[in-house]
Amino acid sequence: MSNRKRNKIASQEISIFKLITYFITIIICAGLIFNGYFFESQSLFVSIIITAFFLVNLIIFYRQKLVINYDKKTILVSIFFIMINIIGLFSASNLRDALLNVLMISNAIILYLLAIHSLRERTNLDIFLKGLYWTTVFVASLGLLSYIFGINILNSYMNSRIFSTLEYPNTAALFFVFSIFIGYYFMKDSLLKQPKIFLFSSSILFFAFIGTKSRGVFLLFPLLLLVFVFLHSKEKRFKIISDFLLLILPSTIIAPVVFNGTFVNRGLNNILISIAALVILFIFYYFSTRLLVRKYFKFITVVTLLVVVGVGSYLVSHQNLSTMNNVFSRFTNISFEDSSVQARFLFIKDALKIVKDNLLFGTGGGGWNAEYRAYRSYLYFTSEVHNNYLQVLVENGILGFVAYLGLWFLLISNLWRKYVSEKSDSSILLTIITLGLMLHSFIDFDLTYPAVYFLFWLLIAVSLNNPQSLKGLRKGSFTIGIVSFACLLIINTSLFIGWNYGNHGTRSMAKNNFPDAIGKLENSIIFDPINSAYLTNLSQLYFEKGIFDNSPEYKEKAIDKINKAIKYSPTNFEWYLIKTRFLVEQRQYEEAYQTALKAINSAPFEEAVYYDTARNFIDVSGNEGMTYAEKIVKFAAEEGKKIRENPYEKFWGGNKLYSSGKIAFLEGQLFFENKQYYLAQTKFAQALGFKEFVEESKQYLQKSYALTDNYVANGGFETGELSVWTLNGSGGNNRKLVKVNDNHWLNISKENIETDSWGVYQLLYAFEPGQKYDVSFDAFSKSDNGEMQLIIHQLGVDGGIAQKTTKVMVNKETKKYNWIFQTDNLNDKHSLRVYFLIPNDAKAQDVYIKDIKMSKIENRK
Repeated sequence: MSNRKRNKIASQEISIFKLITYFITIIICAGLIFNGYFFESQSLFVSIIITAFFLVNLIIFYRQKLVINYDKKTILVSIFFIMINIIGLFSASNLRDALLNVLMISNAIILYLLAIHSLRERTNLDIFLKGLYWTTVFVASLGLLSYIFGINILNSYMNSRIFSTLEYPNTAALFFVFSIFIGYYFMKDSLLKQPKIFLFSSSILFFAFIGTKSRGVFLLFPLLLLVFVFLHSKEKRFKIISDFLLLILPSTIIAPVVFNGTFVNRGLNNILISIAALVILFIFYYFSTRLLVRKYFKFITVVTLLVVVGVGSYLVSHQNLSTMNNVFSRFTNISFEDSSVQARFLFIKDALKIVKDNLLFGTGGGGWNAEYRAYRSYLYFTSEVHNNYLQVLVENGILGFVAYLGLWFLLISNLWRKYVSEKSDSSILLTIITLGLMLHSFIDFDLTYPAVYFLFWLLIAVSLNNPQSLKGLRKGSFTIGIVSFACLLIINTSLFIGWNYGNHGTRSMAKNNFPDAIGKLENSIIFDPINSAYLTNLSQLYFEKGIFDNSPEYKEKAIDKINKAIKYSPTNFEWYLIKTRFLVEQRQYEEAYQTALKAINSAPFEEAVYYDTARNFIDVSGNEGMTYAEKIVKFAAEEGKKIRENPYEKFWGGNKLYSSGKIAFLEGQLFFENKQYYLAQTKFAQALGFKEFVEESKQYLQKSYALTDNYVANGGFETGELSVWTLNGSGGNNRKLVKVNDNHWLNISKENIETDSWGVYQLLYAFEPGQKYDVSFDAFSKSDNGEMQLIIHQLGVDGGIAQKTTKVMVNKETKKYNWIFQTDNLNDKHSLRVYFLIPNDAKAQDVYIKDIKMSKIENRK
């Protein structure tokens, strides 16, 4: 071959590799702007682009007989890893999510194969790193602007933390830190005309990093900086430390001021002083190459640091620290006592339970999200484990996990050899990025974002020192490659078309345009037949049409579609609930009940599995289905008891199954239908605390009061607990229900214990203004001079209170006491609060009460 031809081929290779570099850069950088390709429409669209681009390059490489680079070890581990994922499709907890995971891995391997030919060249690597850097600066700037001005730019403003366009603040923080090191890498490049621009932009990155309030990355950053300094030669280390201190201190000072309050109360003078300090530092760096500055560099560095610290101290001392707590508390509250930290350990515990039941091949991609509701220790919601390694173990089993660790081992060992042989700035930078990604993956789920996952595989490609080469593709290999990746392109395209139809169909469904919704969803499952969400939507439309047209055919089609949805996603409790409704509507009660049990087993802490199912039995089947409804509610009560005894109950907050408004209302309905009115009143009174049940509960309470002639719920403490009643005053442990002659009595106060407005009260909504009522109760005291105080607060929307009160003397004799009062004739006073109290500082009372009632005078017998 002539030199001319060789030069031509070399020139073609350089052009192709440059094109590949720009393509990879655009794919990764676009991912930072578009949510890391987290959403299905984004990931499928970019999959089509990557696969199509690779097919074109495969043809070019074959026709031009270009050199093919590869690494045998990485190829073998990659093939093993993806084969485990493909095998996992046959036992996947969610078949479609598992398929999407296989597609993500395939695309990552494609980018690896492209990068091994392009990004290993220093020039091309710099192009990629600059693209990544400036895109991250753009993303950080968007996050800052959105946060400071309160405007949503490209969906970057979500709440009190900077999320930016990366969808998740911790992932954004990680990329901001990576880019700070990339900025420093270019800032040291003597070939750049204006390297100091990277100082200013990196300050923006650190500013935004603080705004993410990511505690994990906050702990990680000093460690990465320490390793970064250590990997450089001794003579460079002081310069690096001073550079980074000057880079991060201004942002550390300014950020807590800026990230609190509004523009009005942030303290404009403080901001101006901080910005001025930042400008001074930037000017100092701009002239740092001058001889005078270089001569006294250490002295100027120390003086400047003292100035910066002084400015910071001034700002903090003149700022209201209480307004800065939301920044400081995120970083000072890092401990094992923090609920977020503790919750992560519980995620790990629950994940290990799933691993135990799916040890070899795992649950398939997306398996954690499909399975965790059946295994969770308390009621939490997270689609990720918050530990990437454990998530791979859950979803790929022990075999996939070993392969995944093999990829990390190859990456780390290759980088170490690269660093030892080169000691170059680029090898140090790649080591820092890899170390950051590896360590942060222990506490978060960055690698579940396709864009971040692609970066992991690019690092594997760039870390190679001396890959093997082939002089052109053989025809057989080319044919296999074309067929394989063409099939991949067809699958990606088909799923994307199916998503597009399904998305339009779902929107039409929401707008009650059912004919259009049915047509679009039918088209969607032609292209995406395993999409259980679209199958479920279509089944509901078919069933509604079957009822409206009285068509058994459409009802059968609905059952068929929901069965397919369950087949492809057998752990989704929502699909079982929908099928239960279909079966109840068709009076197939026993099968409906068995299906409901599967929903309960799939998500025992979800109140919907109890409420929706039991409500269907009550509303659709009336008395005939009441037995099944009672069974479902019994399950809820038993699960609620387990939750009460759960050692992790403190994590639940106010969202506890056993105190759920839905379940309370449901139990009230059942008690009412069974004519257990006192118990029904207790449950409806509980449900009043949940706004979605207030009106219905009031209606039932009115009916119940009319039937029982008693407006007080649980007045005889029939439930054996203080349900509906609220303790008043301190010292709750000193007021308990006790049994006297097989009856529950409330011991309001104990002998020789000083009281502090001790008592109980209950809020009543159903009463009439201007009406006389009689409050009665049984009571006794172990003292002859026991004293009680009864108070009525008539409440309104204006918060005003019309108060009535009386005192009752109680002695050792057990007898009934009563008090007649009249409500004020005020229509804006919509509720009563009825108090039974012991006066302040009363001693030696030991008062007991039970059988509390409140009835209308005209109804009293």
